[in-house]
Amino acid sequence: MYRNLSKRVEVVTPILAPELKQKLWEVLDICLRDRRQAWVLGEDGAYSQLRPDGAASGPEAIGTHATLMALAAHRSE
Repeated sequence: MYRNLSKRVEVVTPILAPELKQKLWEVLDICLRDRRQAWVLGEDGAYSQLRPDGAASGPEAIGTHATLMALAAHRSE
């Protein structure tokens, strides 16, 4: 798969609004807790997929996408 790693532009900007900061931290936390769809690059250059343990719930068990979809549905009610 082609990846545009050489011709892209990335931009960084501060987020000053407290409500937006909280939402961004919430999304980042969900992404970092994911153990269903996450892969980790090892020291040897090989990737290994993280696996949730049997007692996992939330993003750990259902993944980032499903968690964010449920969060959006809950907020729209």
